[in-house]
Amino acid sequence: GFPYYMAAGHQQYNRSIILKQELAFGNQYQFDSVRTAQGQHYRAVRMRSDLVAFAGGGNGLNNGVIDMSLDTGATWTNVAVLPGQPVSRLHFVNDQLAFASTGGYRRLNNNGVLLPDSGAIYRSTNGGLDWLQVHADPFEGFSDVAFSTTTNGVVTRNDGVIMRTTNGGDSWAPANVDLVEALVMTSVTFRQDGLGFASGYRTDGSGGYILISTDGGANWTLNFSTVLLNHSRRIYDLYFHDPAHGYASTHIRPLRTSGLITGVDDRMTRHFELFPNPAVDEVIIRSVVGGEKQVSIHDATGRLVIQRLWQDGQLTLPLTGLATGTYAVRVATNDGVSNQALIVQ
Repeated sequence: GFPYYMAAGHQQYNRSIILKQELAFGNQYQFDSVRTAQGQHYRAVRMRSDLVAFAGGGNGLNNGVIDMSLDTGATWTNVAVLPGQPVSRLHFVNDQLAFASTGGYRRLNNNGVLLPDSGAIYRSTNGGLDWLQVHADPFEGFSDVAFSTTTNGVVTRNDGVIMRTTNGGDSWAPANVDLVEALVMTSVTFRQDGLGFASGYRTDGSGGYILISTDGGANWTLNFSTVLLNHSRRIYDLYFHDPAHGYASTHIRPLRTSGLITGVDDRMTRHFELFPNPAVDEVIIRSVVGGEKQVSIHDATGRLVIQRLWQDGQLTLPLTGLATGTYAVRVATNDGVSNQALIVQ
């Protein structure tokens, strides 16, 4: 928001709803609901300015809808109907250039996932008033779209593919995703410092993943996994307030990053030891928690450089090939996740 915050949703897919701040009593944490229309639902909301906001979703005919508000969410008017699939996400590059993705997945009551049979990407060059299709897929839907500049952007596809454009959306090509897991991609965003992050999860809900890109979306590698956690196994969305404050929304509780890596709150109990630290050739990790554990080491950009699984006892990790600097070590167990800094000399 600018500086207001809104949430978009629906009542049983038949009434679109906006939650907005109610500042009449001077409480910035008080919210009020605005029921905007019947026969439609919302999946996304984005503010273009402190007054102008856009919400996207679908209607009863399974077409996409985009509504606009000129009064910070108090009243809404439809500005576009996009045939074929509901709008999954909206993204404003600036006050004139915007993009919309359609065909995002839908959760089912039996813990399954409904994947649409098609999707498209739309672009607006006049502040969201008009939308033109710039890319379509006849078999797969798109869950999110994000741009780091006016020309460089990416979209996430429901089958785990990430597409990239370098000419403002005129053409798209698959990016390189270095992950063997078959995922439902859920979101993508670029941090203010240019790093890209994308989220997804296994279709059976047994593990969520966050990917990172350090080259504008051309290549993606694993940044964080919730496979060994008893919570947060489905990651739905990512948001960075600034490079030092980021959040991932999951089906149970938010995850938080301190900026170096994307993970759970660093205040959780530390349940492992590193020695020596600083280290040169190798580091020994000793955990006080039994059972299977996953250790991952990330560099200062968040890139995963080492990942191992081990049981009880201690683990010796060689540091061959790692440059001098500070790294983040994360150990995940069924009891939670703990992070420590490691200095490599």
